[in-house]
Amino acid sequence: MPSQKNLSSSEQLSLLDQISEQLAASSSKPVNLPLASGDIGGELIAILSKGLYTNPLDCLREYAQNAVDAKAKELTIKITGNTAMIFDTGVGMGLPELLEAKKFGLSPKSITQHVGFRGIGIYSGFDLCRRLLVTSKQAGSPEVLRLAFEFARMKEQLERERNDPDSSRTSLIDLLSAHTTIAKLDDEDPATHYTTVELRDIQPEHIALMADRRRLREYLLQNLPIAFSPSFQFGAAIDARLREVVPGYQTVLVRLQLDGQPEEVVQKYGPTHQQLAEYADDPDRDKKDPPALNLTLAAPLFREVRNSGGQTVAFYWACLNQKRKRLESANDKPQFEGFIYKVKGFSIGDRDKLRALFPRVQLYPWFTGEVYVVDPTVIPNAERNDFETSASKTALEVSILDDFRTALKPAAEKFQATAKAEEAIQKNAELLDKLELDFNRSAGDERILDESDLERVTQLSNLIEDLTQRKRAVKDNAPLVASTDGLISRSKGLLKATKRLLENPGSEVAKRRHSAESSSSEQSDHPTTPPPAPTPVKPPRLETLFSENSIELNPQATKLLELFQNALDDLLPVHSAEYRRFVTYFAERLSDASDLG
Repeated sequence: MPSQKNLSSSEQLSLLDQISEQLAASSSKPVNLPLASGDIGGELIAILSKGLYTNPLDCLREYAQNAVDAKAKELTIKITGNTAMIFDTGVGMGLPELLEAKKFGLSPKSITQHVGFRGIGIYSGFDLCRRLLVTSKQAGSPEVLRLAFEFARMKEQLERERNDPDSSRTSLIDLLSAHTTIAKLDDEDPATHYTTVELRDIQPEHIALMADRRRLREYLLQNLPIAFSPSFQFGAAIDARLREVVPGYQTVLVRLQLDGQPEEVVQKYGPTHQQLAEYADDPDRDKKDPPALNLTLAAPLFREVRNSGGQTVAFYWACLNQKRKRLESANDKPQFEGFIYKVKGFSIGDRDKLRALFPRVQLYPWFTGEVYVVDPTVIPNAERNDFETSASKTALEVSILDDFRTALKPAAEKFQATAKAEEAIQKNAELLDKLELDFNRSAGDERILDESDLERVTQLSNLIEDLTQRKRAVKDNAPLVASTDGLISRSKGLLKATKRLLENPGSEVAKRRHSAESSSSEQSDHPTTPPPAPTPVKPPRLETLFSENSIELNPQATKLLELFQNALDDLLPVHSAEYRRFVTYFAERLSDASDLG
């Protein structure tokens, strides 16, 4: 139907008469109001393309999404000059499919089977380029077809109409019809199948972003269903499990080609940009293995998330950092730490979105993982930075929060307690070595019997108590349990000898002096330099205690802590018993506080 501005007076009067008659006969009931093609202006395409695709790289995501829906196994993104090309080896499109693809806001795709279903993604490049070409070929047919959108002409026409208030306004249908063509190209081998999308004459500011390899790679890794890197030790196991439990899950191998740079295969959980850059600059790289991501992760935990009604709404996998700290610097945008929503492999939002659902925020950056949403009633918004607000979305978030609390929080806390116990056992072993060495000094040493021996009794008693407690935390580590038992036995023996020295110093001193003189006589012909006194183990700084408990401090709190540490250093010698007792007590209280989340 032509626009109402182009309707004749009689046609407009006829429409007015028709509506007037229906309203008069309706007895105050609403009547259907016909919507003509002229009621939808061509400006809509500009409004949607700018409003929905604020990042120029979003259009690459939309065209890649179509490739995944077409069952493509490989995808090549090539940036050359001021042109971006997206080539995929999917099933391709014939004439019926291309005619469907050009529809605006109408899509035959199923929301449960496909990633794209709104029918506007093909127009995502409207604001970026002057011309869009979609060339496609289906297997079994020699026919090659090309769909062309002259975006520059569309924008020029809209601009003319904006600047002339007296001109008629072009409808969306008329605008697209006037500047969209389809052509048949030369035949090709019937066995081939592909689709190529070309964005030609991209604006300079946009092509500069697309040609930035680092930013482009990071965007693709965060937003496309990229395959795991072969170097990621758990990649194959995670991929196999996701194929079993996530309907429609698939990955695509993405090749990146930029002018003047070698081709790169983009890999999820692969080497970082810095690693790749250093490898590329290494003159001996041909003699070395390609770099791999340097993360020390525990084996993945797989979880099925159910809502209160028992329906499965999501699956996720999670790996914990074995170094008992966050995976990345707090100053960097998270690339690995935390979790990210996925719908059929495509990301929704970023890795900060799920942070609020984690029961202990301090432990959130210790994990890396992905949450695959399988509830079809939880629908991504058009920008794909969140889900549409709905009861289903709320139920999903509540279910994930509950599962994180049930499964991940205990796992992290157990790991934290075990790691702390292992570190404490090692420090206790070092302290015991020092106490034994100090106790066994020669009889002529003036410190063989003084107030330090009484302090040693306290230290050994605390040592035995602490080792006994730490042993319970590492009960699943049989070798460490046996080693801890040995430390406890040695501590008890030294405690017994120290008490004997205090209770009967004369006898013990004489005994040790005799032992020392005998040893000296035997070695008189072979004088040796006495071993140096052991260097006391320096107690940890307060800022280290906060870091070990995954407690992040803002700059103001960090400055206050530094002032407090300096005051403490001025009042108490760092190796004094009082200082050590304070640090031990403070560490215990800090650990208790962090355990409360």
